[in-house]
Amino acid sequence: MAEKLIFVKGEEFIKKIISGERNFFNIELEEGFDLCGHENFNEMQDCLKNGDLKNSPLILNGSKLRNLDADGIYLSFLEAKNVNMKHTALMGADLSKSCFENADMRYVRLSFAKLTDANFKNADFRLADLNMVSLKGALVTVTNF
Repeated sequence: MAEKLIFVKGEEFIKKIISGERNFFNIELEEGFDLCGHENFNEMQDCLKNGDLKNSPLILNGSKLRNLDADGIYLSFLEAKNVNMKHTALMGADLSKSCFENADMRYVRLSFAKLTDANFKNADFRLADLNMVSLKGALVTVTNF
């Protein structure tokens, strides 16, 4: 049986990341939220870039982040197993060394994103925009393109 998702407003999500929270298991982020257009986006980016994401990654396993606008976001080492990111904009994002096992990435816009050394085992990328994406060293077994 699927876990019940916990609804989180976009602004609350940003504040929690800035305050150092990294565990967001089974959340449903406010659909259509303009993350990269938010006034605190740059502050959140600084927290992520200057944090130790290798040892304390952002975890979104089992979450739903649909129609999110997160172009240019820095999410290296992200754990996003069984995540639904359908229709999300991640153009120019740094998702290197991230795990997207069993992720629903249909219609995701990833142009110019950095996906090096990422894990996409069993991910679904049907109709995704992968123009100029860097997949060097990425694991893409049984992935649906």
